[in-house]
This record gives sequence, C-alpha cells and structure tokens, in this order.
Amino acid sequence: MTFLTLINGQVEQTVPVTDRGLAYGDGLFETCRIVEGSIPLFDLHWQRLSLGARRLALPLPFDRDSLFSSLLQTVPETGLAKLIVTRGSGGRGYCPPEKANVCWVIQGMALPETPSVLYQRGVKVRRCQLELSAQPILAGLKHLNRLEQVLARSEWHEPDIFDGLLFDQQGT
Repeated sequence: MTFLTLINGQVEQTVPVTDRGLAYGDGLFETCRIVEGSIPLFDLHWQRLSLGARRLALPLPFDRDSLFSSLLQTVPETGLAKLIVTRGSGGRGYCPPEKANVCWVIQGMALPETPSVLYQRGVKVRRCQLELSAQPILAGLKHLNRLEQVLARSEWHEPDIFDGLLFDQQGT
C-alpha cells in the first residue's frame, strides 16, 4: 500500500531545518485514523486543532474541508494520517515572528499491528516515575513538545509492558 507525505499541500519529503516546530516545538499535531476512506472522529480532531491554534495564536492555513480532503489524500483506504502544523521558519530565538510562515505536514502510514490476543487477555501497564508538569494554556492540546512522554517511555524496556500511566504532581 502506498502512503503519501504532503508538505503545505504538495507531495514532498523535507522540511527546512529552520522550522520553529523543529527548533522550539512551536506547533500542534493530530493523528487521525482513516477507515475505509472515512475519518470517524474528524470533528473532534478539528475542534481540538482549532482550539490549540487559537491558544497558540497560530493561523491555520486551511479550512476544515480542505484539511479533510488532504488527510484522505495521504492514506489510500485505511491507515493513519498524522498532521503537524508549525509556525514555520522565521526568526531566531523564542519570540515568534509577527507574521507566521505556517508549515503543515501530513504523513500517511499504516495502522500499527496489535496482536488480537491482547484484546482478549488485556495488557500490562506500569506507572511511570516521571510526573507531568502543569501548564494550563497547553492542557488538552496536542502540542509538539512531547519530551515528558519521551522521557516517561524511556523508563522501561520490558517487551511485555504495553504502555505507561502518567500522573501529574498531584497524582491525578
């Protein structure tokens, strides 16, 4: 099965190293499951993406319908489409440029294979030692800085552990 990668709506494979998403985690992402040419939870993805863009003052370079079409373009029938939206290239340092040069990437990919036995017997999880920090403006957003999750996942290497549970500093 052939999956595509679109960058700013064009079939591409590279993003400039000056992109603020790479340099500072300045952006958002959504990963949408595509099933037989439809996106069952698209409205929820669109709502969260729109909310995140407003909170980060990040203009979206597409409307709802054109994003929907672009997501379907990257996955032939069934798979995942990961959308990444960054403030684009521009400016050195943390201060975002006055006018964003937004970059958006959609990468189509196959669904991960989950052995059917896990659906029958369940999975083993562990409580991670890392505690999530609290930042209300970022709460609930799929922002690009996922370093806490990366560090938490590096806490174990046992193949029988399916996932880790993360809690904040209050244990919730």
